[in-house]
Amino acid sequence: MRLVLVSGSTRKSSTNNAALATVRQLAPVGSAAILYQGLSALPSFNPDDDRDPVPAAVAELREQISHADAMLFSTPEYAGTLPGSFKNLLDGLHRPSPCSGHG
Repeated sequence: MRLVLVSGSTRKSSTNNAALATVRQLAPVGSAAILYQGLSALPSFNPDDDRDPVPAAVAELREQISHADAMLFSTPEYAGTLPGSFKNLLDGLHRPSPCSGHG
């Protein structure tokens, strides 16, 4: 099984990052748990720019997710909602659907 772990925090000492690092360490033998660490590198999403070639950081994220059997998100709450950087990540995944065919 290939598990992609995504933190919604950009803080280096984030408890979300620590929780996902623990999940990675405890992943069953024979599985691959990949901790995505490119949140800060993602450009601001702009639908007008969402065509090939997409920025390298977006292409890397989409590639990792397209090969995932499962994903685990851990994100802080800021002002009662998701952090903007995490929402930006989700916006960048809307097309092509990297999760198509997974259920």
